[in-house]
Parts: sequence; C-alpha cells; structure tokens
Amino acid sequence: MVDVRRMSYEKPLERMRRYLTEMDAAPWSGPSKYGSPPRLLAALGPKMLELAACAADGALPVWTTPEHTVRARDILGPDRLLCVEQKVVVSTDAAAARAAIRRALDVYPDPTNYRNSWGRLGFSQTDIDDRSNRFLDALVPWGPANRVQERIEEHFEAGADHVCIHAISADGYAVDWDGLMKLAPCHPPEVHDIGSV
Repeated sequence: MVDVRRMSYEKPLERMRRYLTEMDAAPWSGPSKYGSPPRLLAALGPKMLELAACAADGALPVWTTPEHTVRARDILGPDRLLCVEQKVVVSTDAAAARAAIRRALDVYPDPTNYRNSWGRLGFSQTDIDDRSNRFLDALVPWGPANRVQERIEEHFEAGADHVCIHAISADGYAVDWDGLMKLAPCHPPEVHDIGSV
C-alpha cells in the first residue's frame, strides 16, 4: 500500500514508534533560544492518538469532523496540542462545491487510514465509495463564509487548540485565496509556503 508520497502505510503505528525513537536519538541543532520545536503527529485512530499523547506534543488530524475532534481531545487529554486541519469550500454553488471536494479526495488513491477513520465516524463504505452528499457535506463545509466559519468554531468548541484552514479551489487542491480572505477579512492569513522551506 503506497500513497501519493510514495510511502508505505502498512503498520503505521509500528513505523511511527520507530520513527519517533530515531528522532529522539538524533541531535537537535536548531536555535537554542527556542528549544526543540513542538512535535505533532498526523494522528487519526485511537492508538495513534494515544501515541501522540505520550510521545509527542499533540496531534494534527486531517480530513476529520468536529465529532472526531471531541474524540481526539478525550484521548489526548487537556495538556496536549490539538491542531485540526479543516478543508473548506467558500461557495454557495452546491454542485461546484461538492465537485471540488470529490477532486480533493481523488488526490488519495488508496486512503485506507482515512477510510478507517471515516468508518469510525459512522460513514458506511457505500457513503465513502459513492462520495455521498451526506459524507461530503460532513467532511468539508461549504457555503458562504459565515456558514463555513460556524464549522471552524465547532472544532474549537470540541476541543481544538488551533484549526488549520485549507480553502480548496475548484481543482480540489490549490488554495482558494479569495475564499480564505472572506473567512478572515480583517486578519490576513498567516502563510506558510512549505514548498520553499
């Protein structure tokens, strides 16, 4: 099982434990003024979240819902960071919004770990395979900015410390900067261009 990054996702918990052990053994050579940077795991399932609670500073779940945020907070406890990624579509055109969400999902040809997570959230394999409106609408909020903002607030109410917003464009992947600005008209977004790091 190889994903879009050409990495194997077989036995992810075992692989992550090994990776963290190797990371701990490696010397830290960053600026000493700030100490070691926080370590967040892209954790979805209960066991990976438990690992994030005991071997990291917190978790960064992706492709989830506020219901997952509640569960993640329960597992992480109150002292770990919970930074949730939320994809959004700022558009009132239902067909266009759902098409963008489907394209975003198509980036992951075999998303076994996500499918397992979605199943735990109550979505059937048919919902996931057929990309039902119920599934798409629960996973990625769409609509005018105020309605999308309500979903972001639900994550905070569910226990998130931070919500990483990915406003997706019509192609399902690129950032919709206009939509992002509608969500924060008075506060320009903090931009991290990971491609240039």
